[in-house]
Amino acid sequence: EIGEICEVNPKKSEIRELDQSTEISFVPMADLSDDSILFQPKQIKKISEVSSGYTYFKNNDVLLAKVTPCFENGKLGVATNLVNGIGFGSSEFIVVRASNKILPKLIYYFFSRKEFKEMGKVQMTGTGGLQRVPTDFVKKYKIPLPPIEDQELIVAELEVYQKIVDSARQIVESWKPSFDIDSRWETEGLENLAKMVRGPFGGSLKKEIFKPTGNLVYEQHHAINNDFNFGRYYIDDAKFNEMKRFEVMTDDILVSCSGTMGKVAIVPAEHKKGIINQALLKLSSDKSKILPHYLKLILESTPIQQKYFQNQSGVAIQNVSSVKVLSQIEIPLPSLEIQTKLIKKVSEEQKIVDGNSRLIELFEKKIEIRVKSIWES
Repeated sequence: EIGEICEVNPKKSEIRELDQSTEISFVPMADLSDDSILFQPKQIKKISEVSSGYTYFKNNDVLLAKVTPCFENGKLGVATNLVNGIGFGSSEFIVVRASNKILPKLIYYFFSRKEFKEMGKVQMTGTGGLQRVPTDFVKKYKIPLPPIEDQELIVAELEVYQKIVDSARQIVESWKPSFDIDSRWETEGLENLAKMVRGPFGGSLKKEIFKPTGNLVYEQHHAINNDFNFGRYYIDDAKFNEMKRFEVMTDDILVSCSGTMGKVAIVPAEHKKGIINQALLKLSSDKSKILPHYLKLILESTPIQQKYFQNQSGVAIQNVSSVKVLSQIEIPLPSLEIQTKLIKKVSEEQKIVDGNSRLIELFEKKIEIRVKSIWES
């Protein structure tokens, strides 16, 4: 059991004799990662400012978020580089201090297991959004305990995998499609380059008319996740014909228009027959002037996103600007030949990014398998 080989939630009395003006690191929940063993403490406070109401820890302690949804999301890490070796942080942390029988980093990998999260979730107490994993669950959680020499070899292997994951994730999260816009290119309003159709009023698609199968109702999920295999709501042929103006066609661009705004996806050739719902904008580009994938790149560019899709609000939920406003967006318009070259350039970059996404999947799986093998052996 963890509680037999580790100290859980060490007492603040350990630092009672320290000067209260001593500087230490302060770690709020937001600083803890859900996909990396290390985190960088950003804040410095004095002991007197945090000694009451916050959780105490030291270098090499394992921090585990105990509150939902942070626990399920895997927020945990090993404390390092703390100012004066001391940290305080969220009251929603459980702190596990390893003894000389186990390495802190191995505890981290044990806590990262899906099985640990599933067991902890079942044990949560409290109501609503304030459910927490009991400290006793962590103390009584049983783990295998290889000899310390074997632990060092295991952790060294896992760290190699983790470095690959971290490096690949940095590429995936940092990359954004971009290209230089030539000032000599002409510009033209979006309304002259694409037919724009905003989804029907919500009253036109009430849940009681939906069918278990039929013509798909495209929604936010499709634009946000670029996932055209997803299907949740369907309408019959009669309703589809009534709303044919909103029909989705190959190479149409779908734009999310409420909540998570400005996400853009292109309808593939192999798509399900259907219509858009009220939360989407559909653009059908004039291919004699502008290629759909080029228009997508422009709509995803930082200047367009910041001006038209961010920090805007509707009455009840966030809503993108009206079609009338969006129709006035000035689009840089090089020749179709140049558009094709730009699309190819970005596509080649995207392949590299996709390759890194695959690396993340492969090496996270290797970590999972290696940690699981400790139990099996």
